[in-house]
Amino acid sequence: MDSNNEILLRVAVCIRLILKKNKTISRANKEKGIEDLTIVDALRQLEAASGVSYPIVQKLSVGERDAHITTVIRVIEGMGVTPGVFFTMYDKVTKAQIQAAVKEIEESRKAAGKKRISK
Repeated sequence: MDSNNEILLRVAVCIRLILKKNKTISRANKEKGIEDLTIVDALRQLEAASGVSYPIVQKLSVGERDAHITTVIRVIEGMGVTPGVFFTMYDKVTKAQIQAAVKEIEESRKAAGKKRISK
């Protein structure tokens, strides 16, 4: 894996981890009867919160987009975290996490392909 590709995948891993964490928080809040519309836990919500178009957000989340730092910062802040927190997380991403994300992305694509075919 070249260094540019690894950087893109590290960013993708962080985005995916934050969205998953937010989704867990959102579900827990829902079970308690708390509705918090400020928690961003999906790519479409991230598009709205960050002002970054869905295709760019989606490609960042799968490691297929090299974006300007300003775009990345808008996405980070749109998820409700600071750049400092994000980049601390970025520094801690492991090769195993990258491999797991790649596998998850590939499985999502296969499932999406099957859904398109069966329509």
